[in-house]
Amino acid sequence: MNWKIYKILPFLDTRAKFISEIPKFGRLLDIGSSDGGTLRHFYEMRPDLKFYATDIEGTPEKYPPGCEFHRCDIQKDRLPWENETFDAITVMHVIEHLFTYDNLLEMCYKLLKTGGKVYFETLWKTKRINDRKNALPRP
Repeated sequence: MNWKIYKILPFLDTRAKFISEIPKFGRLLDIGSSDGGTLRHFYEMRPDLKFYATDIEGTPEKYPPGCEFHRCDIQKDRLPWENETFDAITVMHVIEHLFTYDNLLEMCYKLLKTGGKVYFETLWKTKRINDRKNALPRP
């Protein structure tokens, strides 16, 4: 799918709708950026945004131009950005890999500007966190 179409029709995808509502020239933090595929789509749709990313592994060389990357374990590490830095934060397909959410939620709360929004997305609906075989090790 060509994400440029979502500039015109953002309501077709929940992520695109979320990204379309970020203020012009806003700052977006993506937690759990992996190979940067989704970030590249967001950049295609909204090149005006300033992108930031964090992942326990990640491949920042594949992220959008100018994207600021910080490697971390979101279960225990603090992120380097100042409080109230971001207009929006996305957390996609991360929750199902964690044993604890405390640090993730605390970081979202601290880093988000007043009036900012967080977008969580996961496919995992039925199992408890501690039952996941592929969850990250406990911090």
